Amino acid sequence: MVSTVPGLLQALCVFGLTLHDALKLPEADGPRTVDVVELWCGVGSIAAAASAAGYVVQKFDKYRVPGVTDTDGHASEDLLSWFGFMSAVRCVLAIRRGGLLWMAPVCSSFVFMNSSNCQRRRGNWMGNVNYKPVAEGNLHATVAAFLFALARLRGVFPVLENPAGSVIFRFPVLELVLSLWSTAKAICCRCRFSTDRMGRRWRKAYKLVGATWVKHLNAPCRCKNGLHCPLVHRVMRNNSWKTTGNQKHLRASAAYPLRMGKFVIQQWMTHSSGESATAGRQVKHQGTTGAICPLSTVATGSVWKMPICPLSTVATGSVWKMPLLHTASVSRSTRKAPKTRNAQTISSTWKMLSFDTSLTASGASCASDGQGMGWKTPSFEPTSVAPTRDSRIAWKTPEF
Repeated sequence: MVSTVPGLLQALCVFGLTLHDALKLPEADGPRTVDVVELWCGVGSIAAAASAAGYVVQKFDKYRVPGVTDTDGHASEDLLSWFGFMSAVRCVLAIRRGGLLWMAPVCSSFVFMNSSNCQRRRGNWMGNVNYKPVAEGNLHATVAAFLFALARLRGVFPVLENPAGSVIFRFPVLELVLSLWSTAKAICCRCRFSTDRMGRRWRKAYKLVGATWVKHLNAPCRCKNGLHCPLVHRVMRNNSWKTTGNQKHLRASAAYPLRMGKFVIQQWMTHSSGESATAGRQVKHQGTTGAICPLSTVATGSVWKMPICPLSTVATGSVWKMPLLHTASVSRSTRKAPKTRNAQTISSTWKMLSFDTSLTASGASCASDGQGMGWKTPSFEPTSVAPTRDSRIAWKTPEF
């Protein structure tokens, strides 16, 4: 099935790659074996919940594996780099129809903090492009828009998350992409899933945008008397109050509680269209001789209590190691995937890479390094973020 790129997005181009080029990459005709991908994943609570439920997952974050994913090489997961971006594109292409793509792009230049330097306002949502945090934020937003559109063209359910006060949804390219597809919005408060005592929880409200089922992710605050632990400091300077962020609390509040990850996966399983959200899932129970037990219905209750071994995904092979050339369109099938891939001729034009996020047509494609054996082990890797109280006992709480 060949998806048609909307006319308004024909010129959307990131690192020399257009949506049309992305749909013609060899991976677009390859097996679609991944159920859930979490980009800018942080501690990876969404992917962890999906893996626990038996889904094949892929986590993606610049700081996921220090010294590896934060480098400039083929293993990079920095979405501001060419290799990192192309790895993310291939992650999206590997998601099966009805799968989930969760994205939480960096919000620091789109929120109230430091807004005096970022200068984003009505009529100038691009902000002060000469300010490095703004330039990087604009690229993050453009990449998110590109991958959101690519996911929709591939029949995948993308969800974009940012703080409720973020103006990223006003960013021109992203606003255009969201306007072309029917989307729903939800406000999901972090404190709703925290296990800290009342008054010590952060009331961070996440705004979620995605397909119609996203409306079921609404989770308003229910804290007694509205008491929360503050995320900012207010100090008196020059006879006026100044607000500054508590960096430690802000960083910690960006990590979703595991209970929230579980809630998201349950709602996706229950409310995403038809059986596409569960048809591909298989669970291997510990102690069996390798038999696979397919689940034909939405898992509830006791499934979360059973030891689970996620299925491995198809290895990407050496094709990840070679740059790929823009090729002619070939027939595609979402039901039968080719077992082999042909090596593509290397184009000399890729020796002169350029950074281009403007809406100008450009046809090119490239490659990145796959994660090798990492694709076969969608388990939850440890991160540099210290575990919180939520992560220690969240799974002992009653289910949603």
